[in-house]
Amino acid sequence: MNTPTPDYGEPWQESPTWNSVGTANGKFVLYEAFDMNEPYRSRAINCVNACAGMADPAKEIAAMRESLNQQGFKMAGFEAEVAGLRADNEEMREVLREAHTSLNLCSGIIGAPFDTEWKSVEECDAAYGSAKSTLAKLQPFIK
Repeated sequence: MNTPTPDYGEPWQESPTWNSVGTANGKFVLYEAFDMNEPYRSRAINCVNACAGMADPAKEIAAMRESLNQQGFKMAGFEAEVAGLRADNEEMREVLREAHTSLNLCSGIIGAPFDTEWKSVEECDAAYGSAKSTLAKLQPFIK
């Protein structure tokens, strides 16, 4: 069963001319409000305005706080996931740097003219092996 929302004439506002707090439609709700300490007066106005449209502000605010707390727990899980993704991203960048270096070595050998004298077969094998092993490190990132 829904409780009807009480109407307190929100929004409330200060009315210094009349030394009171009034509603938007001109009704006075707190007379001699300026005898009230200013922080309390402002807090009363802000609280009433913030709770406009709530049938049971205490109950609704408690439910919102609980929901925010639970969302906070969910966010903690996301923070851990984001940290993991950042670490994976940094690892992938390092592997890509290695791959770039290895492929540059390899391209100097593979792309060389046919009549090029190779320094050694070992150099070619090392460049190929380096490129192949570095590219294999990228496999976990390919999903």
